[in-house]
Amino acid sequence: MEPLIAIILAKVTALPTPHSLIYDLEGLTEHQETELLTQLQAQAPTVKFRLSGRRDRVLEIRKS
Repeated sequence: MEPLIAIILAKVTALPTPHSLIYDLEGLTEHQETELLTQLQAQAPTVKFRLSGRRDRVLEIRKS
Protein backbone atom coordinates (compact mmCIF):
# COMPACT_ATOMS: atom_id res chain seq x y z
CA MET A 1 0.00 0.00 0.00
CA GLU A 2 2.88 2.39 0.77
CA PRO A 3 4.22 2.43 -2.82
CA LEU A 4 0.73 3.27 -4.13
CA ILE A 5 0.37 6.11 -1.61
CA ALA A 6 3.80 7.48 -2.52
CA ILE A 7 2.96 7.44 -6.24
CA ILE A 8 -0.40 9.17 -5.73
CA LEU A 9 1.09 11.84 -3.46
CA ALA A 10 3.90 12.51 -5.96
CA LYS A 11 1.36 13.03 -8.76
CA VAL A 12 -0.80 15.24 -6.53
CA THR A 13 2.24 17.38 -5.64
CA ALA A 14 3.02 17.88 -9.33
CA LEU A 15 -0.62 18.62 -10.19
CA PRO A 16 -1.28 22.31 -10.96
CA THR A 17 -4.13 24.02 -9.13
CA PRO A 18 -7.14 23.69 -9.78
CA HIS A 19 -7.10 20.26 -11.36
CA SER A 20 -8.19 16.76 -10.49
CA LEU A 21 -7.11 13.17 -10.96
CA ILE A 22 -9.13 9.97 -11.03
CA TYR A 23 -7.59 6.63 -10.03
CA ASP A 24 -9.22 3.29 -10.74
CA LEU A 25 -9.27 1.14 -7.59
CA GLU A 26 -10.00 -2.15 -9.31
CA GLY A 27 -8.62 -5.07 -7.36
CA LEU A 28 -8.69 -3.39 -3.95
CA THR A 29 -11.03 -4.60 -1.22
CA GLU A 30 -13.35 -2.21 0.57
CA HIS A 31 -11.03 -2.30 3.58
CA GLN A 32 -8.01 -1.43 1.41
CA GLU A 33 -9.92 1.44 -0.22
CA THR A 34 -10.81 2.88 3.18
CA GLU A 35 -7.23 2.48 4.43
CA LEU A 36 -5.89 4.21 1.32
CA LEU A 37 -8.33 7.10 1.69
CA THR A 38 -7.52 7.53 5.40
CA GLN A 39 -3.76 7.57 4.81
CA LEU A 40 -3.99 10.00 1.89
CA GLN A 41 -6.20 12.38 3.87
CA ALA A 42 -3.74 12.30 6.78
CA GLN A 43 -0.72 13.01 4.56
CA ALA A 44 -2.35 15.65 2.33
CA PRO A 45 -5.04 17.42 4.39
CA THR A 46 -5.46 20.31 1.94
CA VAL A 47 -6.38 17.99 -0.96
CA LYS A 48 -9.91 16.60 -1.35
CA PHE A 49 -10.17 12.83 -1.77
CA ARG A 50 -13.42 10.98 -2.49
CA LEU A 51 -14.35 7.39 -3.29
CA SER A 52 -17.12 7.01 -5.86
CA GLY A 53 -18.75 4.47 -8.11
CA ARG A 54 -20.83 1.44 -7.29
CA ARG A 55 -19.34 -1.34 -9.39
CA ASP A 56 -16.23 0.36 -10.70
CA ARG A 57 -14.74 2.14 -7.70
CA VAL A 58 -12.53 5.17 -8.33
CA LEU A 59 -10.66 7.63 -6.17
CA GLU A 60 -11.31 11.25 -7.13
CA ILE A 61 -8.58 13.69 -6.13
CA ARG A 62 -9.22 17.43 -6.33
CA LYS A 63 -6.57 20.03 -5.75
CA SER A 64 -7.93 23.53 -5.42
